[in-house]
Amino acid sequence: TLRGLVCTDEIVKPSYSRHGKIVFTDVLGLFTLLYPERLGYILNYSISIITLALIAIRYLPRPSSRNPSTVGLITAPMIAYFIMVMNRPLSWYSYTFVIVPLYACPTMLSTATVHYYAKKKFYKNHSSNNQPIISWDLQRAVSDSNLIIWSSLTIFLANKGIASAFLCLTWSASSLIFDKFIWNGILKRSYNHNETAHFIMQLTSLIIPITLNTYLVWGVFDFFLPVLGRAGPIIPSEIIAAVLTGTFTLTIFTSVVNIVYVSKSLKWPAIVLGMSSLACLTLVISGVIFPYSGPPNPRSQRLLYQHVQRKFFNKNGDVTDSDSGLLFVPMDANRLRYFAEHNDYFKNIPKIPCKGAYCGYPAFYPVRVMTGRVSYKNTAPPSIPKKINLKLVKKDVTNDGRNQKFYFSVVDPPYQLRLYIDPTNGSELVAWSFTDDKPMLSWNGDHYTAFVWCTHGLSASSWDFWLELKVNDYKQGDTIMNLGLASHFPFPKTPEMQKVRTLLPFWSVPVSCVSEYCSWEF
Repeated sequence: TLRGLVCTDEIVKPSYSRHGKIVFTDVLGLFTLLYPERLGYILNYSISIITLALIAIRYLPRPSSRNPSTVGLITAPMIAYFIMVMNRPLSWYSYTFVIVPLYACPTMLSTATVHYYAKKKFYKNHSSNNQPIISWDLQRAVSDSNLIIWSSLTIFLANKGIASAFLCLTWSASSLIFDKFIWNGILKRSYNHNETAHFIMQLTSLIIPITLNTYLVWGVFDFFLPVLGRAGPIIPSEIIAAVLTGTFTLTIFTSVVNIVYVSKSLKWPAIVLGMSSLACLTLVISGVIFPYSGPPNPRSQRLLYQHVQRKFFNKNGDVTDSDSGLLFVPMDANRLRYFAEHNDYFKNIPKIPCKGAYCGYPAFYPVRVMTGRVSYKNTAPPSIPKKINLKLVKKDVTNDGRNQKFYFSVVDPPYQLRLYIDPTNGSELVAWSFTDDKPMLSWNGDHYTAFVWCTHGLSASSWDFWLELKVNDYKQGDTIMNLGLASHFPFPKTPEMQKVRTLLPFWSVPVSCVSEYCSWEF
């Protein structure tokens, strides 16, 4: 489909198009539908307005004051929260189809149940308890309400110039064509006053929009679910996946939920949907449905681990603390849970204590706010190919200490360095030598930090830079900044790193490096 889209004449030679902007729509991966944007405006507005006008002339009964869609929408997030409490998220990461019985089926079941009891409440005084309630008027009202929503949404999107209004238009257009042209023009004479035949025609009109929208929704899942599986442990990937599934399911299911109003019972559909959901949830909670897989179709859990040597310096330049160990950075919501189940080496690894610049974490990228808990296991120190050597060249103090400018030099720097700047005690980083603009600080979980990535290909004798800070309430001896430097070396691998690699399961993708971290107070 993508190859065919790229090779179309309208993209190869866009200047030759006489119709202005062209809208491209993928139809089930079989072919690409192209039409001028202005034709889309005409179709969107005209069909939507005609549909709304036809519905407006019909009396619409009000089945209930409740909102069944709200119940259906919150069902999936509630199940997702339960799964997170049971520590079994991302079950859909390797098997996308799990999303259907896990979240889509409960959404359909809860929505249909609310509609069913709304029907019973509406007719509680008009029918015997021993007779099933069938209301063709209510099913028609629900069907018309869906068309009102789709037509209004089509007009809104078309007014905003969004070409995806075509997807909303398919619902209104299909109903209009089948109901007003095929039914009224051809079939009504033969099946006059036959509500069942008319209802079957309504369902037939939904085949095209349901098929097209389901195909596109599944394409969204194919794109977003792998991304959510790698979004870090802080972002609630399970909740987001549940909300997406519930929303898309409601979008499609509400077009056929009017079947409830002409059905005698929901017993067997409820049993099928309920048992499917319960069986899938049981398999997920018990761990039978495992989130990760290896070759030939890998859906791996990533793990970043660093063999680190850390040093902390006071304002006099003396080392106040130092340690070394293996630092494990989780990259998804399961953290080290499945690694610990695979091997006891990963059990009960303590969290890294927060001290120094950037909480003592020699991050390759400033993503501490996404990684959350970082585990640290003490080991022997690694061999550092090139040590960090920072020198304070000069310090200028003006305005009674309220403005302080530091000149630094990193002598014989490693080819990759990360600089972390943490202003403290009410100080503010107002300028630096890297850009002419005011430095931009990023939130890292409990305070703001400035992050600078320094790298070079050729050997450099030094890396020189300056920082200027403004202190609102300066007192002699106050620490106004924690400054950290970290170096990263992908090779050589230390014996401790090689040991960890042998203990990891086949469904993991490890990334490792040797790092040195130093933090100074100023």
